[in-house]
Amino acid sequence: MQKPAPHSTHKSQQGLRLGGFFFSPGLVPTLATLIVLSILLKLGFWQIQRAGEKDYLQSRFDSRSQLGTLGLQELLKTPGDINDYPVTINGHFDNQYNLLLDNQIYQSQAGYHLLTLFIPFAPPEPNQALWVNRGWLPVGQNRAILPPIPPLHGQHTLQGRVYVPSNKVFLLKKDNYQQVSWPLRVQSVDLDSLESVLGVQLLPFTLRLNPKSDNSNLPRDWHYNPMGADKHKAYALQWFAMGLVLILIYIITNTHKIKQNNEQI
Repeated sequence: MQKPAPHSTHKSQQGLRLGGFFFSPGLVPTLATLIVLSILLKLGFWQIQRAGEKDYLQSRFDSRSQLGTLGLQELLKTPGDINDYPVTINGHFDNQYNLLLDNQIYQSQAGYHLLTLFIPFAPPEPNQALWVNRGWLPVGQNRAILPPIPPLHGQHTLQGRVYVPSNKVFLLKKDNYQQVSWPLRVQSVDLDSLESVLGVQLLPFTLRLNPKSDNSNLPRDWHYNPMGADKHKAYALQWFAMGLVLILIYIITNTHKIKQNNEQI
């Protein structure tokens, strides 16, 4: 009896023949590759977005560093984004109201940013105040014990830069403003909630004191940025490179050389 003629293996499969090679990927590896590739691309584009944001922040800071110092009235008349504007404000501190902004790192040590309520002279509206960020305080050996806060008495002429707290801060747990005791440890500076607690009108920004504007020994590295735009761009390049390697691996592992007898190896 005559044996049936052998048939080519690659003809019974779905795929693409390229010269002496046959590309025939399976469904599972294709789906897995697409999922991982989409994640790598999203991470890469996210890093590019973050690099753009850091470039903008640095450009804004540099350009506004060239400006003259504004007074409070002039600042409040400035349209648009007022972050990083240099400003001078006269007034006195209300030492009974202090915020300890948690989770602030300085030289690899955990600590707080200390904000004290400040009452400006001749505010634009009566009963107005603002929070002044005086610098960094260490947590200490026991988080249950809040660090001592040095009071500031008398009249002060403050020089610093405007900082508008973001309302898009990711928090594992929101601050409780129902039972408030001072000093108040917070995870974010919520001006609206603090305004309700204090019963005063808070100006829509905080003031970050210049590093050497007074005799305080509190560190003020406001603009230290360990993750600059260049680092984000480097990370983006790494994610895209991993995506390219993934594609190459997918193609190589699913491509087979065709023998002369049309059988794949």
